[in-house]
Amino acid sequence: MRRMVAASLTIGLLTVGACAEEKGPERPSAGVTATKAPDGGQLRLVDRGLSVFPGPGNGARFRPEAKAAGRDYNVVSWGILIENTSKWAATLTLVDVHLVDAAGVALSKTDYDRPKAETIAVIRPGERFGMGLTQNLAKPGKPRKRLRTPADLQVQIGQSAWFPPNSRSNEFVKITASEIKTPHDGRATVSFTMESPSHQQAWATALFRNAAGKIIGGTGHCEDSFGDQPERVVAPGRSRGTINTRYVVPHVAAARTEVYLDTVPVNDLGKMAERGQCGT
Repeated sequence: MRRMVAASLTIGLLTVGACAEEKGPERPSAGVTATKAPDGGQLRLVDRGLSVFPGPGNGARFRPEAKAAGRDYNVVSWGILIENTSKWAATLTLVDVHLVDAAGVALSKTDYDRPKAETIAVIRPGERFGMGLTQNLAKPGKPRKRLRTPADLQVQIGQSAWFPPNSRSNEFVKITASEIKTPHDGRATVSFTMESPSHQQAWATALFRNAAGKIIGGTGHCEDSFGDQPERVVAPGRSRGTINTRYVVPHVAAARTEVYLDTVPVNDLGKMAERGQCGT
């Protein structure tokens, strides 16, 4: 049985800036804020990938609300995997992802409805965290306008607040996801079982891989911050959770789907959009 590991940090959701030049999240006073940890370790991108497939008007499997949103456009799904190489825990890390075309030129915010950077609450020493996004490729206000085709990802990992192994150890608890079931037969739902000793609820994100193990998509925090998927917030203890997606990503190998859990208090979900973590 495959088990994915995440972690819990007992902190409130703090202010997050959307761009590098804006003020980032306030850091816990006990943490060391830097790109690298004091022991020289850091967060590094270990894998990434994406796939582009037709939208509802071109034959993709979809939910009714996706059909109502538009017809003549493509859909992109991407995913990234980040590893903590330090013996320190990385907290409140801002991660920003841009789509780039075959020439390496980034698609700008004026090209498509791009969410702002997301924050990963905590990545324990030596562990990995995966997340992504599945969205339509349509120019804001012009849903029928075709865009340049994304070919790769440009990933920016911001500073983290680092905590040594011997500090706050009882708050960096392991959370596992098992019994993962992946979308198939037209359904766009990933289901899983979470086991957590934390008293906090958790966000669930997923990475999708094909039969060869290549990342071809994923889900994240931001795509459902606009409201209709409270089931993605999983209750503490042992509980069953689900991730609903607008589209079924083609060629997903069910046995290779990975689920990651990140604790964010449910009362702060609405504030995520207001404070700039999610949105456009």
